Amino acid sequence: MADKYVISSRVEQIDKHLDKISGYKRISYEEFLNDSIIQDVVEYNLFRIVNHTIDIIEHIVVDEDYGIPSSSYERHKSFRKRGLLIKEIWIC
Repeated sequence: MADKYVISSRVEQIDKHLDKISGYKRISYEEFLNDSIIQDVVEYNLFRIVNHTIDIIEHIVVDEDYGIPSSSYERHKSFRKRGLLIKEIWIC
């Protein structure tokens, strides 16, 4: 069974990164494009969110003995086949 502490810890980290970028949601697209610091803050935090998400998936794959996928694509494909990802977020 997947370690709930590990998963909840990653989810908390994701929430923190979302909080860090939430203050920028009211700026215009033009403001965003013209401010490289804001771009860097948003990009870095989105990068961290993606990494935490991948980490959660890797923990579940290992703990649930889903095999060792050869790539992120295969990892997500395995999750989708098991009904663990909803179609609306499946982009691969």
